[in-house]
Amino acid sequence: MNTQIKKLTPKQETFCNAYVEMGNASEAYRRAFDAGKMKPETINRKAVELLNNGKITARVEALQAELKHKSDITKERVLKELAKIGFADTDNLNAKIKALETINKMLGFNEPEKNDVATLNNNQSVVIFKNYGAEKK
Repeated sequence: MNTQIKKLTPKQETFCNAYVEMGNASEAYRRAFDAGKMKPETINRKAVELLNNGKITARVEALQAELKHKSDITKERVLKELAKIGFADTDNLNAKIKALETINKMLGFNEPEKNDVATLNNNQSVVIFKNYGAEKK
């Protein structure tokens, strides 16, 4: 753990967590500190002061990075989950077909391979696809 993060008070840590959760510094300040008798302008000013504190900024960034890492859904993860469905030993053919179609689309297997481009007498270009015949461009 970063030594700067270790130096946060419990209230500062509460502020950081609340700020990451809500995205509102004033509300995070109200949750972490006794602000019942403070004016809204004072709460806002103190919240901004906290966000400008290097220790607080570092902790907020660390919490945001942790949250992002936990919530990242990667293409690889999606493909693995779809492969589980697509190759599962199940009678649900609709789910299997849909999963395999999605995998094919994600990997670009649905796109025909371009083999050649030809120009016709009327100067129209035609792209010839492997196993798909000819298609006007």
